[in-house]
Amino acid sequence: MIPVRLLCLALATGSAFAQPTPVVLDLAGALQRAREYNQQFLQAGIAAALAREDRAQAKAAFFPTLNAFNQYIYTQGNGTPSGVFVSADGVHVYNEQATVHADLFSFTKRAEYQRAIAAEAVARARQDIAARGLIGTVVQSYYALVSAQRRERNARSSVDEAARFVDITRKQEQGGEVARADVIKAQLGLQQRQRDLLEASAATQKARIALGVLVFPDLTQPYDITDD
Repeated sequence: MIPVRLLCLALATGSAFAQPTPVVLDLAGALQRAREYNQQFLQAGIAAALAREDRAQAKAAFFPTLNAFNQYIYTQGNGTPSGVFVSADGVHVYNEQATVHADLFSFTKRAEYQRAIAAEAVARARQDIAARGLIGTVVQSYYALVSAQRRERNARSSVDEAARFVDITRKQEQGGEVARADVIKAQLGLQQRQRDLLEASAATQKARIALGVLVFPDLTQPYDITDD
C-alpha cells in the first residue's frame, strides 16, 4: 500500500501543477484579448461579415445565369422499323440544352442591392462603435487597476511606517520620554492605516475583476499588468 504521507505529497504536487500560470499583460495585450473574447464585439463583427455577404449576393443577382441540361436515352432497335422501346425521336437519343437568363431592368433587384449596401454600412458603423467602446472600456479598466495597485502599495507602506512609529513610541514610553496617551494615539493611527489598506486591497480586487471579465474567458485566471 502507498503510505499516506507520500499520497498527500503526490496530491499536493498535482494540485500545484494544475494551477494556471499567471499571465503578464500590457495595454496592447489586454486590447487584443478583449477583441478575442468580448461577445458584443464578436457579434458586431459577425453581423458586419453577414451584411457584406448579403451585399455580395445581391450584386451577384444582376449577373446572367446559365442552366445546362444533358441527357442520353439508351434505346436499341430490333431490326424492324418499330424498334424496341424506342422514343419518338429514335434510338440512342442525345439531348443537349443550355439556357442563359438575365434581367436587364429589374427594379426589385436594384432595390434589394441598395438595401444590402445600406445594411452593410450600418453594420460597419455598429462594428466601429463596438470597437471604440471596447477600447475605451479596456483602457479605463486597465489604468483603474494600475491606480488601485499604486494606492495599495502606498497604503501598505503607510502601515509599515505606522507600525514602526508605534514601536518607537512604546520604547520611548518605557524610557519615560512620552506619555501613555502618545502610544494610544500611535496605535489608533496604525489601526486607521490598516483600515485604509483593507479598503485599497478591496478596490484592487474589484478593479482586477472588472478588467479580467473583459480579457479572459475564465475569471480564475491569475494575471499581472505592466505599470506603464
